[in-house]
Amino acid sequence: MCAPYASILCPCPVLCIELAKVDNVAPVQILSASEGNILEDESAISVITEAKTLGNEISLKQKVAEETEVQIEAARTAYKPCGDYTAILFFCISGQLA
Repeated sequence: MCAPYASILCPCPVLCIELAKVDNVAPVQILSASEGNILEDESAISVITEAKTLGNEISLKQKVAEETEVQIEAARTAYKPCGDYTAILFFCISGQLA
């Protein structure tokens, strides 16, 4: 469980920052630099298409990370009763030895 947690959840803030950059910077710069009809500017269309594709990929990764976080948290809470019983057992044994 630790490997998926580290590999998926740690880059999640980085993905959020990248998504914000893609959504805010690229289309705004292209639209402000464009002259005339934007539909005739092939470079603008390709940059906006790439930004949309990257945004969709990042959103998908974020959804996977959120689902994995839920699964990991469910597995973690399943072990809580065992930890509680183990703590009680430890203190009972240590109290008898003292």
